[in-house]
Amino acid sequence: MGIPTSNNKMLLENINLIFVMKVILLITLSVVFMSCQVNKDKKLLIQRAVQNDTVKICESKICLSIISSFVDPDNDIDSFSAPLYTRQIITITNAGKTILTKDHGNKKTTTNFKGSNIEILENYINQISVLKNVRNEVFFCIEGYGGCSDCSVYSAIINSNGEFIYVLYEDKVDTFESKGILMDVLNQAGISWESFKDKDMIDI
Repeated sequence: MGIPTSNNKMLLENINLIFVMKVILLITLSVVFMSCQVNKDKKLLIQRAVQNDTVKICESKICLSIISSFVDPDNDIDSFSAPLYTRQIITITNAGKTILTKDHGNKKTTTNFKGSNIEILENYINQISVLKNVRNEVFFCIEGYGGCSDCSVYSAIINSNGEFIYVLYEDKVDTFESKGILMDVLNQAGISWESFKDKDMIDI
């Protein structure tokens, strides 16, 4: 073999450089693809600020948003296990058009916050999910929590028209709001018990 000339050395260096650039490009495309897949699978958008959150989950052109306002995002009060929510608004849009706007929680309680009495929600939405029935129609599930083991629970199913087809809001003593019987609602909506039971609830 002859001694490589300067032209040959330059050619080899160019080939190596092209190879390295191709590897970098493939890795970059793989990362971008994986990122897009994760975003697509979760269909979840969270916008956070100091005193409010907007959480949105979409299926096709239909989106559920939970807009939360609170006074204690850092949760520095020992007697509470969650921020002090003052308001939550449930909205549903279809192709950008708002078809539902509703305040969550008709029941409020008063607490002392840094020397002042404030009204906060007795129950706040902490989980959301999206379901499809056998006809490929979209439904949203939302779950609420009162902040302690003995506090109230909230569960609702909303269809793509913005109608609450099922609601249960209760604690161990009282039922504050109720609409529909769960199994009857699921049967009428064409949602199987298995898909409802195994739905992926997303913490917000």
